[in-house]
Amino acid sequence: MERHRFLWIFCLVAFLAACGGGGGGGTSGGSLPAVNAQPTQGTTVQSKPTSSASPLPITTAQPERPTPTPQPTATPKPTATPKPTATPQHTATPSPTPTPQRTATPAPTPSPTPDILTHYVIQPPSNGVYVGAGVLDLPASLEQSTNRVLQVSLHNTHTFFDFSTVNEREMGNDGPMGRISLLSLDCDGVNATAIANGTYDSTLVAQAQGIKALGYNVMIRIWREMNFNLNGRNANNNNCFTPGDTVAQAQAEYIALYRHIVTVYARQGVRNVTWLWCPAIGPGAPKMINVPLLQGFYPGDAYVDWVCADAYDKPAPGYGVNYVWGSGNPNDNPSQFLASFHKPAIIAETGECNSSEVYSCAGFTYTQSEYLAGMYAAMQPGGILYPTVKAFLYFDISDPRGWDFQFDSGGLSEFTTILHTPFYNPLGCSSVACPQPPAALAD
Repeated sequence: MERHRFLWIFCLVAFLAACGGGGGGGTSGGSLPAVNAQPTQGTTVQSKPTSSASPLPITTAQPERPTPTPQPTATPKPTATPKPTATPQHTATPSPTPTPQRTATPAPTPSPTPDILTHYVIQPPSNGVYVGAGVLDLPASLEQSTNRVLQVSLHNTHTFFDFSTVNEREMGNDGPMGRISLLSLDCDGVNATAIANGTYDSTLVAQAQGIKALGYNVMIRIWREMNFNLNGRNANNNNCFTPGDTVAQAQAEYIALYRHIVTVYARQGVRNVTWLWCPAIGPGAPKMINVPLLQGFYPGDAYVDWVCADAYDKPAPGYGVNYVWGSGNPNDNPSQFLASFHKPAIIAETGECNSSEVYSCAGFTYTQSEYLAGMYAAMQPGGILYPTVKAFLYFDISDPRGWDFQFDSGGLSEFTTILHTPFYNPLGCSSVACPQPPAALAD
């Protein structure tokens, strides 16, 4: 701009000089020589304005066009780079968060959803204990001797393949009499993994339909005393483990079998079964009875309604109730073990040797009446099995392997006393019938 201003001033001076030279001849002759010397330069200067006439638009207009250089300040359009803030749309990658649906993969697993497992559970008495027995024939004979209908009746006679034939007549009309039928569903040597994998589902479906047809609530324990079949043993002719199983493999096989049976029954619409988990838990066989080992067989709370146990006062010489059920047990403390599940517990089998049995039971220190008197105290307030145990059955059977637990006269007298004690008759059973126990939907 300074340069242009200089040119303008220079041209103006030259123009005035030219004008002054033409009229200066009439005003002052003395200054003319100096002024006349300028025009000769002025002519050269005027040639510049003629050529610099074009710069005028350049100098005035063009510098102001660059001033729209603020238009590059339209570079804020690149501030539309917030469109890359559409990268949040990439954060819409949460749409791949259907990965939670993959956590729904549990649905395909054999374990059914809780609504499938919906069923009715026989409720424990709010105060007291249900009492029953396992007898060789129908329970009516024992009921006649004690003048009271049993609240629970044990049935161990059905096999895996004839379990579908269960009916009221075979069970002595338990339902109409108000008894709770406690059925043992054993595997009878059928491979556990084959059952769990569905190979025998047609058998299970037939079983389920038969149980459903009963029309009243029953208890079923699946593969009783399973832990007694470890190490190749065949207790109760009921070893269904794969040969050579480790303990961990046997536990996994049992759990898979148990859950599969419950699931098949549920899918058949069976709602009248209270499911029992029932290991052997007595003082014998330490390699097969201890708390960590037994816990490894537990199928899970969703599949178990009542916990259950079988235990006898053996081997010889027998030490009574605390030896079998309490802190005197050398393997564990069954009363505490059962309580740890926070579910009602049932003693499905227990017994003391008949005093007339002179072989296996010779030399036992406790009589049947003493053992039953101990049980009478143990299940009441202040006893080691209170308040966990809500049902108790005596095993009034002579075991063909040599153990005779059938009632002798002292044992029968003590058992009759138990039956007629109000605490052990919470529903008011009579000599004719028992009220049906209450049942409620599983939690």
